Amino acid sequence: MKKKFFCLLSAFALTFCAGTALAYGAEANIYPLTASYSFEESQIGETFDVEFYVENNSEGIDSVTFYVTYDPDVVMFKEAIDVDKSDAMTFPISDTSESYFVSPSAINSAAARAASSGTVLNYKSSASGLTCAEFGEIKCANITGTFGGKGGLYQITDSGIIFAATFEVVGTGSTDIDVQAASAIFASTNSGAVDTDVTACSVYVTASSSSSEETTAEAEAEATTASGTSSDSSSSSSSGSSGSSGGGGSSGSSSTDSTTEATTEAAADDDTSDTTSDSSDEAAADETVEYAFTDIDQTPWAVEAINYLAGLKVVNGYTDGSFLPKNNVTRADFIIMLLNALGISGTAESNLTDVRADKYYANYVGLAKDLGIAQGYSDGTFAPEAYISRQDMMVLTWRAFTSMTDAETDTADETVLDDFADKDDISAYAEEAVSAMVSMGVVSGTNEGIEPKANTTRAQTAVIMYNILKLIEE
Repeated sequence: MKKKFFCLLSAFALTFCAGTALAYGAEANIYPLTASYSFEESQIGETFDVEFYVENNSEGIDSVTFYVTYDPDVVMFKEAIDVDKSDAMTFPISDTSESYFVSPSAINSAAARAASSGTVLNYKSSASGLTCAEFGEIKCANITGTFGGKGGLYQITDSGIIFAATFEVVGTGSTDIDVQAASAIFASTNSGAVDTDVTACSVYVTASSSSSEETTAEAEAEATTASGTSSDSSSSSSSGSSGSSGGGGSSGSSSTDSTTEATTEAAADDDTSDTTSDSSDEAAADETVEYAFTDIDQTPWAVEAINYLAGLKVVNGYTDGSFLPKNNVTRADFIIMLLNALGISGTAESNLTDVRADKYYANYVGLAKDLGIAQGYSDGTFAPEAYISRQDMMVLTWRAFTSMTDAETDTADETVLDDFADKDDISAYAEEAVSAMVSMGVVSGTNEGIEPKANTTRAQTAVIMYNILKLIEE
């Protein structure tokens, strides 16, 4: 996500007290070397490693202040990792020795500090009695020394690992392990601003079917179809998730595909995070509308779309007659709804590495992969049960639309994004798709924003599918 960060500079080397300074730098990329992790509930207690890598650091940096954030109800920081200095961001402290830019010992000290009330993400109502690791926000900061007689701090221009740590799976749900700026991501003695593209590592932990309280309409529909019985709604699949987010989500990513955009989806530009709001420009239904589901009056701006898609047997409700329009949509369920809406069917010949063959969405995701719609992360994963972001929703939809209509993929007018106050939050890989969706009137944004990293709801998904179908008809 592109952001310009103005800085708070740490006052002492290897300390965690930030002072003021000015920021400068080229557009640097920060991304996890592993895009996403997926676990089953039975794997709670297992550990995994996360390493964030900095590249495109051409202008040089001499100081840093950032937070590592995550949902502590899903994963927990255990300890920082010693990585080979040839792979890490380092600076010389003598003719024969060099130091980590942010050392493992400094990260461990930061994680053990008492959590304060001034936090980036408020996962809990109070930080009282919690360490930063327990709270899910670890503040890291450092400045370089003055080795070499350069008359100022040493400027690091190399790329490398800036943060590496072991995490433990502690609960079900989804979260992003993310690098976020408090006041700066990088800082130096030069004036200006740092333009950085930051990608999160998405983690999702799936509850076992015996203990999970959440069942998507898609899963119900697939199970009903497999058993040969009919359901209250169609046997085709829509997108949705009936539970809460389980924590940080794309808070980080989402997980996702938690939301790892620049390296994962940038290489394959398809990640996830979205939520257009009830203030959408979509036309509100009048009081005479006959509702296909008992609860869609909660989102009057989406009633027409939901009813239309239900009539085409593209979306499903739940067995109690509800649609749960405000619930988030998983990446896999969005694929199901997208393919059903566009009438795409067939048998998958391959799949992403983390899509189990026995899952109700397996053939849909595999088919989308075969068609080039779902390309997944750079490590071959898709994070199917993580919530999809708005920008990833638009990327997948745009890719499917262009494959069906031969629409030009190089004519998107990115100036249409100038009207959105949060346009800099759009990841580079998603800019074309987002601008195309806005230009075509498929997406209108919420209030003054486009909210690219927010989760997508079932109601929003229905509106997007409705607008795409109407566009194709025209």
